Amino acid sequence: MQEVYYLVEGNLPEGYPSPESTRNLQSRAYYYEELIKGYNDDEIKSFVDLLEIIPEDNENYEYVKAIADAIAAGEAKPWEELPEVAQALEAIAKLRTEEYADFMVDQGIDAFVFPTLNYLAPPQEEEEASEVYELYGSLPGRFEANILGVPGITVPMGYSEEGIPMSLEFMGNYFGEAEIISYAYDYEAATRFHKPPALLSPLPGEQFSFVPVPEPPATPVLILFGLGAFALKQKRRGKTNLSK
Repeated sequence: MQEVYYLVEGNLPEGYPSPESTRNLQSRAYYYEELIKGYNDDEIKSFVDLLEIIPEDNENYEYVKAIADAIAAGEAKPWEELPEVAQALEAIAKLRTEEYADFMVDQGIDAFVFPTLNYLAPPQEEEEASEVYELYGSLPGRFEANILGVPGITVPMGYSEEGIPMSLEFMGNYFGEAEIISYAYDYEAATRFHKPPALLSPLPGEQFSFVPVPEPPATPVLILFGLGAFALKQKRRGKTNLSK
């Protein structure tokens, strides 16, 4: 599945516009300008007016100036008016069909299953927490799901030895929302890894107390699990292939 990582690694699919395109600048200029106009401020009527407020030695000055120059030149346009956006979407759609969707069908893969995070989340109070996020903060399926436009869903998968909650992600095929939701539901019903949340609620004689939310009864869950789409697939196809 190396092909899935085309855009992440900088290898653009065939037909994708050049990275040197100004489309991002044009669209940002348009939406920034719309945001500023929405404020109805008497002094700042346009994004261009920010150049009179921000000093030139500000670290963001060049970025603001590039946006303001695009607006002043009449180049600010919404996404739907930029031809290169349609070209990019067509290239990604082709990549999704030929290198992802067809691959899943040919290999008999129903979903990709992997940990949502590739590290254990550190407590926020720890000094090294920011370093951990900087090193390992990328979500394994974030780029692929977003770029390809395929569904992904995350469910609890238990706790580490330190008691840190962990989660599992199911990523499916194009328009495969119903299938991966059924996989996620059946997985949760079978494992019961999640813990019920506690809600802050007043009790008689007390100002506040944590009241746990009751779990649903087990019997209906087992019945639903037996009739879920995951089980139906097993009966219909003999097995369900969940590729890691």
